Parts: sequence; C-alpha cells; structure tokens
Amino acid sequence: MRAEPTADGESATAGFAAASPAAASLTAAIASRKNTGSVRRNGAHAVALTGMISDLDIWRAAALLIRQHGKDAEFEAATRADLMLERGDHDGQVVWVRIMRAIAEMQTPPRGLLH
Repeated sequence: MRAEPTADGESATAGFAAASPAAASLTAAIASRKNTGSVRRNGAHAVALTGMISDLDIWRAAALLIRQHGKDAEFEAATRADLMLERGDHDGQVVWVRIMRAIAEMQTPPRGLLH
C-alpha cells in the first residue's frame, strides 16, 4: 500500500478508515497483503497473495455497503475511490472501483424472464 503520512503524521488512509468499519476492514486487508505470488487456501476459496483482494471479499464489502447506505452505496464507493486516488493510493482506488462495480451489479434489477 502506498499511503503517505499526512502533515499531522497520520497515514493517508487511517482517518478515512475510521469513518466506517467496512473501510477500516478493507484498509487493513490491503495493507496486510504481501506480494509473494503464493496462494493460500482459506475455507472454500483460494486467495492469491499478490496484493489483490479476493472477489469474495469485494462482494461481501459491496453487500455491507448496500446494507449500510442503501441506494446510495454505489455513490459512497465512488466517493471513497476518488478519495483514494486523491491521496495517491492506487491500490485502494482499484479496490473501491471493484466494489462500486459489484454494487452496481447487485442493484441492477434482473432482466428477461424469471424461472
């Protein structure tokens, strides 16, 4: 993670992460990833330790934001992605964009005939 200290010595994402438990959890997950290229089994899914957050974690975060913010969840994720970009945290920005896309997909009504 490329979080630079701010003028007051706090990391760029620390104050942001304090805004919600979901943000704190994702910030910690991003910071804890090591670029080892190995894969670790975690329950039923494999998590590649290459600096990326698993798809399962993205969908969980999206569901949590929808539960917390309702129809404004996609806007909230976009706001956080913009904030990460402003702070120079490209990895954090990529994660929030993935969450934003998952939220959009989850909130899109089904098309076509239902079974």
